[in-house]
Amino acid sequence: MSESSGAMSLVRDLGGRWPSPKHMVGRLRKVLGAQPLEVSGSWPIRQAYNMDGGEIVGTGPVSSHSYPAEAPEILQEFLRLFSAFDTPSETGAILSFCERWGGLGYSELRRAEGIKSGSTARTSESRERVADPVTWVKAHVVASYLAATLLAVVKNEPDANLIDALAQIPRPLVFPAGSDYFSWHYLDDPQLGPEGTRKLLLSAATQLIGPNVAGIHIVPQVDDEAMQVGTTLRFTALIEVIWWHVLKLAESPKLRVCQECRSVFAPKRTNQVYCPPPAYSRGEESLCAVRQRMRSYRNKKSGVESK
Repeated sequence: MSESSGAMSLVRDLGGRWPSPKHMVGRLRKVLGAQPLEVSGSWPIRQAYNMDGGEIVGTGPVSSHSYPAEAPEILQEFLRLFSAFDTPSETGAILSFCERWGGLGYSELRRAEGIKSGSTARTSESRERVADPVTWVKAHVVASYLAATLLAVVKNEPDANLIDALAQIPRPLVFPAGSDYFSWHYLDDPQLGPEGTRKLLLSAATQLIGPNVAGIHIVPQVDDEAMQVGTTLRFTALIEVIWWHVLKLAESPKLRVCQECRSVFAPKRTNQVYCPPPAYSRGEESLCAVRQRMRSYRNKKSGVESK
């Protein structure tokens, strides 16, 4: 028997072991759906973060690492920064975010651009300094907040929460893609049309997301000792992972705007109105639900005592 005929015989043999399509209809219905992809990927956190001349500067050695790809709560915490803008708590909120997750990665993106373009001057100039311009960070917060809110509008009947969320977003939107900027009059753009249909809103959201996740790669990570292969998200900057979580929102059938912190999240229950608790929280109850309940209690108590 020739090698080719043997191969054909093997193909026929293997083919004969599988049920024909007409006999597989009932079985296909019982196949479990694909499981969510478990993705890892670490990001360095420096010893301290401070404001210096309009920049968030990371100083000192790397003291720990965060794993943002595994933590969807990073997006909720990033979106919450929007409500702190132009308030006395703005600086503290931004620095607290960096202390938990690390810098957003503007310097890293600049260095990567310099390497790609062959510009050694740019890379050597900023090799030691790890800094994010505050205007760049705030522009990303606004853009991601807009994208997430547009997705929520597409996936739900517009309500007061969603309308209010959209109304707070400035225009024109200064949109950072990577480390660059461009301005988009998203409400006046003829592409959106006067009706603002869901299809066009979805297109607008993906236009915001696309450039910021373009540099991400999913790669296999081999564990030689366990003889297993894991999945790692390879990224240049933390901001790319935050936008990746916005993209993950787009996969959810329903989205909600938290009644307390105004961040957008994917509910796990039909009656869920507050964003889910973060993985680092000790309890299973939403921190926003706890915060709202405590505020209601204090208001009620002060009202009783004032009578």
